[in-house]
This record gives sequence, structure tokens and C-alpha cells, in this order.
Amino acid sequence: MRSYLYTFVLLMIAVIVATTTNAQTQKIDMPDGEAVTCVRQYSFSGGENFRFVATRSTLYASKSTLSVWDKAVELYQTNPLRRIVDVTVVPDGTDKTVNVFILQDDGIVLFNKYNKTTQLFEGSATIFPSPFQATNQQTYKKIVVNGNSLYVHFSNSMFHTTIQNTGWMLDSVGLNRYTISDIVRVSGTSKIVASTNKGLMEFDSVGNYWKRFSKFDSTVAVTSVFFAPRNNMFWVSTQTRGVYKSDNGDTWTVDTVAIGTATVSRWTEDATKDIVASAGTALYKKAPNAASWNRVDTALRSVVGTGYTINDINGAVGLYTEVATNFGCYSTMDGSFYNAGNTSIKAENITGLHFPDASTVVVSTGLGIFKKYAGTWSKVFPVNGCIASRPLYRADLANRLYTQLASSGTQQGAIYYSIDNGSNWIIDTVGLSEIPNTANLTPVVSIDRNGNKHIGVGGLTSTPMRLYSNYSSWMLDTAGFNIATNTRSNLCLSFYTDNTSTSEYVSGGIYSGGGNLQDIVLFKRQYGSSIWAADTAGLNRTPVSAFANSKTSLYSGSGTVGGVSSLFKKSGNQWSKITSPTAATTDVRAMVIDSTGKLYVAYSPVTATNTTNRGVYATSDDGATWLYGGLDSINVRGLIANSDGVYAFTNRGSYKLSLQTVRSAKAVFSIHQIYFDTVKVGNSKDTTIRLSNTGDDTLRVTSFRTNPNFPSITVTPPVFNLAPGESRDVSIRYAPGQSNILSTTLRVVSNTLPDTIYLSGVSIKSSGQLQLSSRSLIFDNTDIGSRRDTITKIVNIGTDTLHITRVVSTNPVFSALDSVFTLAANDTITLRLRFSPVTDGIQNGRIRIVSDGGNDSINVFGNGNVVSVEEDKIATSIGLSITPNPASQHSLVKFKLEQSQSIVLKVVNILGETIHTLENGLASSGEHVYSIQPALLQSHSGEVLFLRLEMERSVGTIKFIVQ
Repeated sequence: MRSYLYTFVLLMIAVIVATTTNAQTQKIDMPDGEAVTCVRQYSFSGGENFRFVATRSTLYASKSTLSVWDKAVELYQTNPLRRIVDVTVVPDGTDKTVNVFILQDDGIVLFNKYNKTTQLFEGSATIFPSPFQATNQQTYKKIVVNGNSLYVHFSNSMFHTTIQNTGWMLDSVGLNRYTISDIVRVSGTSKIVASTNKGLMEFDSVGNYWKRFSKFDSTVAVTSVFFAPRNNMFWVSTQTRGVYKSDNGDTWTVDTVAIGTATVSRWTEDATKDIVASAGTALYKKAPNAASWNRVDTALRSVVGTGYTINDINGAVGLYTEVATNFGCYSTMDGSFYNAGNTSIKAENITGLHFPDASTVVVSTGLGIFKKYAGTWSKVFPVNGCIASRPLYRADLANRLYTQLASSGTQQGAIYYSIDNGSNWIIDTVGLSEIPNTANLTPVVSIDRNGNKHIGVGGLTSTPMRLYSNYSSWMLDTAGFNIATNTRSNLCLSFYTDNTSTSEYVSGGIYSGGGNLQDIVLFKRQYGSSIWAADTAGLNRTPVSAFANSKTSLYSGSGTVGGVSSLFKKSGNQWSKITSPTAATTDVRAMVIDSTGKLYVAYSPVTATNTTNRGVYATSDDGATWLYGGLDSINVRGLIANSDGVYAFTNRGSYKLSLQTVRSAKAVFSIHQIYFDTVKVGNSKDTTIRLSNTGDDTLRVTSFRTNPNFPSITVTPPVFNLAPGESRDVSIRYAPGQSNILSTTLRVVSNTLPDTIYLSGVSIKSSGQLQLSSRSLIFDNTDIGSRRDTITKIVNIGTDTLHITRVVSTNPVFSALDSVFTLAANDTITLRLRFSPVTDGIQNGRIRIVSDGGNDSINVFGNGNVVSVEEDKIATSIGLSITPNPASQHSLVKFKLEQSQSIVLKVVNILGETIHTLENGLASSGEHVYSIQPALLQSHSGEVLFLRLEMERSVGTIKFIVQ
């Protein structure tokens, strides 16, 4: 609903004067403890165990001494701020170093060697540029190293390159638009297996295409896949049927006892060969062949408290399994106890900071509220367990600190206060239950200098914005509000009492159903009064998001409107706009005036975390000149001024600010027009240009942008930094996938004004020409669960090389075993096709061949048999039957043998996959009767299954239906 918080115009994101790094700020000490997103363990051959822990943006390492993790050492911190998505650690063939790969949320991969002696990275990192610019809901998820290849799981696709960084290749051939949820390397092999919404797929690294892996039901959505190297077994989690396991990838058995249909997101195998699985906030453990899973997170809840999530688990070495949560990292052996391992992993996600006196600091972090007194940090709230980062409010005249817990559902979170600078906390919730909470509209909480509490609540549809205040008790405080009841949304943005306790202000915005800003709300009243009056003169429908005042001046800052925010100064009853710094292309998140009267403004998104952060600026002459305070790549949550300076708390820690002259980078291309001439589809043409930084600050290039209608343009490298006066050669490739006329612009997206190149060219089809030896193929009768192959010929009758880029099928029972070819003129290749029926009856489809010399297709037909006629006759001869049929909970299987022999009696599905084995061993002559377990039939209600008796010289099969 806060549309002004988002910068919709791409150009406006790029058109920003550059700022320097954060070198001029001083990071102040924070307590230990941060949310951990990823944890990996590694053991050198000498038995030395190391742990690699990734927080949101920092990678740490520590060594195990006497089964306790030493102090963590910071190895890498993203700059500018990026989220670390995944980390993988693989041996490098030595016993001194190990290879570490880090995947960021922008797709960039960093590779470095970790030295166990120095416990640091060696030298500078190798940077693998992002394979693809993520948009909307697309995300990078996982990184896997397999031999000389590096694989990255991106959204519904996968990319791979070599360790030598030879360029990324998209691997989607054969996926048939399946959704990939997870990928895993099968240890000891070259296999990469993916879980999809249509079963399991395996990547053929030779042919660079996907093919079906194992006989796992291709109609089942698999949410995660895991291979346990010590047990040499597979585990998968499905969307609705729970967990399955397999010792070879072909025969799968249900493994849901005591875990049910929980969706497992993370797996590990510990040193005792037990399997550990995490599902949301639940942690399960079992021996591979045990009958039941055991839940082992009770002790974790007693340490961390409620509301935690398990982000990762790893039990690769030693006796302990590491559990990474949003409240830190914890070690456990069997789930009976959990040890915290967060020493020297510094809190970064800071939402509150106060200095009650010269020797005391109180800070709110992801694990709770901490107090620093006489140089030592101690946790003060909650005493047991953890809470997510919560704001801190100081009522200096009342000598109190306040905090509010997270809201839940329709209930406001509980309020606590402290009268001893944070050492002890008292609950203060009387009457709070009467204040509504709108889940998708964050309330605005404010505590004034005297300890009076205020909560502003946004309204949806016909409910206007409301304010509740507590002077002696909670009450609705909207006298004078003139907000019409309508079908629009009313969002409360801020509440402010000036530091002279003279006036109070409340602001908001009114939005259309589409989230567009329609009007603003700003009310003012004398402190202690009960009547509000409108105070919007001069704001020109700009929504106020922050305030600051000295004894003589009041200022306000806004969210972005049209990609630009604004600053205002109050003169009498009129707001007047003052000049903003050129960084004013994101929201004004916080403002403060220091003891000298200098105004500090923090530009950082209020809610839109994907919006560019623009740092802190300061002015002493109402915007005529600005100084720069740093923090331009992190999210500033608030500013605090005290007698010794101005401090900022952010999602990367807390800083004491110092100021310097604003500097700016400047991007300049060596040329501003490129004509690629004519390029054949399937080919490419490269042009090298030079990008220079002629400014006086570092140029940080984050990407290059063109019209999305021309995905044929790629730039290498897409991400890099240039110091003032430096230049770099950039390669621009035009690789058309279809005939077209190229006409677009290329912009460099960075921390400065974008320079632009005009690109033009023409792409034409190759003169290679596709010809098929047959346009229709009929497969022989094929049993369900088996497959039959045939071949056809493709000829290039043209005069150019022909590139076949895809071979796709309209019916999944028909497939092509090869899909990417290059044919010289007059050359011929053999295309292998496969029929794999899953139902009985006649099937038809079309195999479509896509090339740069035209497209063509083959009509295919096949007949699926339920069972072979021979197997049906044998079943009749031995009296193989199941009664009743359709089968109920008490079905009996009968057959009669003429002589003693070895048999296997099992139930299989229509794909030939074994559901359950009733007998496997020696059977005597005569009649045999078996009972099918009711639980088996319940889990396959409504399905068609087959009863299959495999004897020494023959096989009998019958079909039955589960009621």
C-alpha cells in the first residue's frame, strides 16, 4: 500500500549522485549474536574441525577445540550490502587449505581459499559475475560444486560454469517447464539431482540436458532432495505425501512415521549416520533404518524461546549437529541440549540504540535487548529466550525506556518499560487489547518525553486511520481528524512530539485500491490538548515520514513521490521546501538535529528493502550546502544525537558519524553508438568499449540495463568498481535468438548518473535448412512402466551451419533423448525418441524441433499396455487374485504354486515403482494367502495399482483398484 516507498522508474534508481564508502564512520561495539542463515562444517584429514557461519551479510569461521567452537573470525563482508544465500565448502587436495564458495542474492559467486593455520582467506577472491539479473519473485537459492563445475540454482532454472570461470550456461533443456525446488550433488558420482514439481530429474553434464532420475512418481511434487553419503541413501520431501527414502534411487519407501506430511526444507547426516531434517520450526532425527522419526527441538525452544525459525542444519563432522536459526547458531548431539556458538559473531540487525548516561549503552538486536555498562555487555530482555529486533523508545523526562514486542494476528504486541536504564523490564499492557492491529498495515508506536504512549493504526476499505493514546489509560484519540470514510486505505506514517514538549504531530497517507497515493494527512495540536487540526499547508501532497526539531526550528522529511523525497521547514503555519541533497531518491527514514543545530537526514527505505539506500547527509544552512556522513549501502533505521555526536543504528550495526565533503563518481563510455551490422541467429558478435570514472569518488557498477524485449544483449563483466580516474574495458555481446531489428539503449546502473550507448543491428535466420526423414512415427505396443526407443534422421539441406537449440514434446510420455545439435551443411544426425506410457490406451503427441534454420515437428503415436498378455495368462494359471477388488482395508492376496521356489510378491504403481513388498524369499508348493496392510491402501486411495508375482521362470501380474 505504501506506493511512494517504491521507486518505479528505473532511470530514477540510476540517476543518483555517488557517495563514498563508509570509511569515515566509526563502527561502535555491539554484543555477540546475530541471525545465522547458513552453516557448514569441514574436517581436515588430521581431524581438525572448522565451522563456517553466514549471517545476513557476513561470513565467519571458527575452529573446534575440545568440542567447543572458538571465537569466530570474520572472513568476508559483502560491500555494498548483499544477502548471503548459500555457502559450500569443498576440498582442494591439500591438508592446509579448503575451497569456499559464497553465493550472494544478486547471483554473484565469490571463491577463495581458507587457510586453517591463519584461519583467514588467502589473497583476494575470484568473482563469478551474476548469471542472470533477478527480477520480481526470481531468487538465487543454492550453489553446488561438482568436480570442475560450479552449479547455481536460480528460481526455476539452473546455471553452470567451470571453476576457471569460463562463462555461465543456462541448463533448462529437458525440464519441460518443471519447477525446480532443490538441487543436490550425489557424493562419489558426477550426478546432480533436482527435486521438481514433477518428481526427480538428473542433469546430464555431457549432453547438458535434464532427464528423469529414478522411478520416483513423476506426478508428485518434490520440495527437497538429500543424499546421505555415509549411508549412501536418498531422502526426499514431497508436497502432500511426506518423506520417502531410497537406497538406490529406484525403489522408494514411505518414511513418514512421527513426521507425517511435514515439508522438510533442510537435511543433514551426522557423524553417527543419523538423518536430521528441519521443517519450519521443527527438527527431527532418526537412524536410517529406524521405524520412526523423533522430534528433537524441545530443548532448543527452552534456550531460544518461541518464534524462531530454523534456517539451516549441518552435521558433517564431529559429534554435533549445527542448527542455524534467526536467533543465532546452536550445537546439539542428540537434541537433549543445545549449546550456543555465537561468540564474536557480532549483532548487526539493530533496531534500537540509546545512551542513558555517559557509561551506559542499551541496544536492541535480533536476539533481544542488551545493556553495556563499564565496558561489558549483558543481556537484559528477555532473560530467557530471544525476541526479534524491537524498537527502543526513551522518555527522558520520565527516566524510562520502552519497547514493544511484535504484534500477533489482530493483537498489539505487549509493551514493556524499564526504570533502571534497561536492567529490569516491567510489562505494561493494561487496555492494550482494545487497540486493533491490521496485519498488513504496520502500526506506528511513539512514546513522548513524559512517557505518554501513542499507537497509530492504518485503516483498510471503509475504516479511516485511527490514533490511540495513553496518558492515564488507553483511549481513541482522533478528535479533529477529518478523514472521510471511503473505500481507500489510510496509512499512519509517523507520530512526533517535539523535544520542547510544545506540539505534537501525526501523519499519514490516503491510497487508492491500486496502492497509488491520493492525498496526505498531517495533523498538529498543542501538547496536552485533545483536538487535532490539519497542518498540510505547503506540503503539496507530500507524505511526511520523519520529523526533527531544535529549540527554534522544526523540519520534516517525506517518502518518495515520483522517485524523489523532499525536506520541509516550518515557518509559522506554513511548510516551506528546502533544498535536498542529490541523494533524495529514497525515503527520509530518520532525522535529528545535533547540539550545534546541524540537521542530519538518513535516506533509507521505510519498508521496501529492495529500494536503494542513500546514506546520511547533514546541513547547517537549510540545505544550501550538504556534507556526507556515509552509510549509503545499508539500511539506516534511526539517528540519535547526544553530547558527543550523532549515531546511526542500521541493519549492519551501529555507527558514530563524522562528516566530509560530498564527492561523486561519473561514468563515461568511450563511444556512444554501436552498430553490430548483420548477425545470424545462433551466432554472436562482440564489441569492446571502455568505461571510465572521471569523478572524484569510487564508481560502483551494479548492472547494465537494456530494453527487456532485447534479451540478446549481455555485458561482461556486469559488476565492478572503478576508483577515481580508473577505466575498464567492457565486452558487449549481441547473440540474437530470433530474426529482428535491434534498436535499444544500454545504460550503466551505478551510484551516479548513467551514461548511455545506442545499440543497433539486424539479426537474420541462418541459411541452414532443417529436413526430417519422417513426419510420423508409430511406437510398438509398450507396457506401462517400461519404455521403448526409436530413431529418426535430421538433415541440414542448407548452405550454412544449422543450430538445433531445442527439441520439445507436447506430451510428456514422448521425449527426445538429445536436444542440442550443430549440423554442418549437408550433414545428417540421428535423433533418438522414447515412449514411456503411464496409462493404458493409445497416446499421441508432437515432437517439435527448434533451430535457427526453421522449425519442424514429428507426429508420434504409441499404445500403452496395462500388463503384457503373457503376464496376464500366467496370473490366471496360478490363480493370482486379490479380494475384494476394488480393495478395501481387509484385502487378501491368493495364489497357488506347483513347486517350491523363490518369489517376490509386491505392489507396484502404474510407473512400475514398488509401493510395498509382501514377500521376498523361498515359498513352498501349494496355496498361499497374504494380507495387505490397511495403512498401505489408505495412502493410495483412488489409485490403480498392480499386484506382481515374480517367480524363478515367469511373472504374473493383475490390476486392482484401491477404494
